[in-house]
Amino acid sequence: MAAAFAAPCLSAHAADVFIGTDTVTIAAPAYSGNKVFEDTYIFDEDGGTLNFTGRQPRMTSGIVVNDNVHAAITSGTSILDVQMRFWTNPFNPDAGRMVLGENSALEINLGGNNRNYKVRFSNKAYGADYVGTNIVWGTGAKIKLTSGYFSLCNADNNGNAGLSGGFANDPSVELSNYIFNGGTLCTDIGHDIIRMNRDQAIGRVDMDNGNDQFIIESGVKMTSLTDAARQNSWVLFYNTGHNYGYDSAAAERDESGYGGRDTLHVKGGAEAAGINFLFGTNNDTVIVEDGATLENAVIRMNRGDDSLTFGAATIVMDERSYTSISSTATLAIAADIDMGAREAINSKIAEAVDSDNDTAVFNGTTIVKSTDHNFLAMGDGDNTVTFNNALITNTGAGKFVDTGSGTDIVTFNGTSISAPDQTTFISLGGGNDILNFKGAASVNEAGQELTIDLGGGDDTVNVSGGARIAMKGKTHFVGDGDNSFNVTENSSLALEEALLDFAGEVTLGSGSEIEFNNDANGTLSLVSAVSFVGAGGTICVVMDALGLEDGYVLKLVDADSIIGSVLFNLSRAILAEGLFWDTSAFLTTGSISVTSVPEAAHFAVLAGLAAIGLTLRRRRK
Repeated sequence: MAAAFAAPCLSAHAADVFIGTDTVTIAAPAYSGNKVFEDTYIFDEDGGTLNFTGRQPRMTSGIVVNDNVHAAITSGTSILDVQMRFWTNPFNPDAGRMVLGENSALEINLGGNNRNYKVRFSNKAYGADYVGTNIVWGTGAKIKLTSGYFSLCNADNNGNAGLSGGFANDPSVELSNYIFNGGTLCTDIGHDIIRMNRDQAIGRVDMDNGNDQFIIESGVKMTSLTDAARQNSWVLFYNTGHNYGYDSAAAERDESGYGGRDTLHVKGGAEAAGINFLFGTNNDTVIVEDGATLENAVIRMNRGDDSLTFGAATIVMDERSYTSISSTATLAIAADIDMGAREAINSKIAEAVDSDNDTAVFNGTTIVKSTDHNFLAMGDGDNTVTFNNALITNTGAGKFVDTGSGTDIVTFNGTSISAPDQTTFISLGGGNDILNFKGAASVNEAGQELTIDLGGGDDTVNVSGGARIAMKGKTHFVGDGDNSFNVTENSSLALEEALLDFAGEVTLGSGSEIEFNNDANGTLSLVSAVSFVGAGGTICVVMDALGLEDGYVLKLVDADSIIGSVLFNLSRAILAEGLFWDTSAFLTTGSISVTSVPEAAHFAVLAGLAAIGLTLRRRRK
């Protein structure tokens, strides 16, 4: 490639301007309109600078940085804005082109950090169709972003073609070509793809309009620009207008003509640490593959029917927060995945909510959250959240899942849940929601006192599908509606020295089991509910009962009414010789007791199972 740079690669231009080590200044009129500068600027020695001091100078030629040369584009500091527009020319295919030689570097260091300070390579020429942005990359060539925007505008007039990769008809940008020290890389109009293909820290990446993709390749680690100031590291998937930093109003609007159904794809083995990913108002997608890691990464998805899919990934979240994103907003979201439930504006939670229907799926995901903020907040639509074979450790306060007031479905399948004492782990809002526990899983693994807020609707909790759920500690299900807790489909709920406190009716279905694991020293499992319905299931008691004496009473269910029929399995609660379990009072007291009188039913118990039919008129509070 070196030989190609002995002379400029551009043609049909007014003049070649060799900059050398000098500073060459271009001063455009304050409002230059269609003022055109057709020269090609050639950096042929280290230290050369092209300095713009006017508003919107427009060029139809281009820039050449020769092999091994380090050069800069700067701007004056006293002007309103600087937008250097390199526009292609349908009559000159080489116009509007940037050519970077081998191991060359071009620093973009403008007077400000918003979109008014921009180097824009635009493939539209004076109303004609977009014809392609041409950036020729030599081996090892880099663009260093220090301040201002480096913008690649790429599409036809209908926004159909993403051409931001450099050569025409190449829709992808290799992020390894850029070095961030501040500043912003903007793909502008078009359906663009950015590939993170080597380890590096990033500043701000603005995908802007179009159906864009941001892909972190396998084995790549992406970090924030500075560890102490994560507000400087953004990947934005919406039209930000003219505001620097996070503009919540623009995020909610996303009113561009091209819209944008955007995708973040973190491939297996990739890592993203301390990065803010912000989406607009369309139907967006996040995919995190098996083996990927998100560490203190913020994902915020605004209005739209959004989708999150996490494979066997690791998500680590801490207490760090970011502030002063814009002049009016202070965000203290720390490390959340927020699908549009609320916006933190002016240091407070706003009233507006997202009423769209969102989906989040976590497959084999390890999640460690130490922040006091919510992990997954969803708006007031009909949302679906699924955790498959996940491992959840929530050491901070704050809800782990907050689904809003829609009709939501939350499923924990083969998932271990551990949360701190005295916290509300899940909030289901005011709709008629469904909470499912499936597979081999544990709830309240740490054995703390945990609350699940069912909200104001008529909610259903299911232990089903052959599940075996181990519930530890005190788990309170609170809510104001007509709620039901069902153990069905040959499933088992094992209460391990636990309190199941349910605001509604608990039903034990045929073929299913509630297992009471009790400590003979005084720690007892208990179901506390408005009513308990036996529908042919089995109550199994597991405890060291050899030391129990005649008259001992074991409370299993505390309810206003107990109806239906159940089986008792007491084969794992063996009493001393001459003592028997008496189940006859269970109908009225929810208790069984130890007796020395061997009634007929007790002999059946000694064989392993006792069936009793329990029927009472149902009483409700």
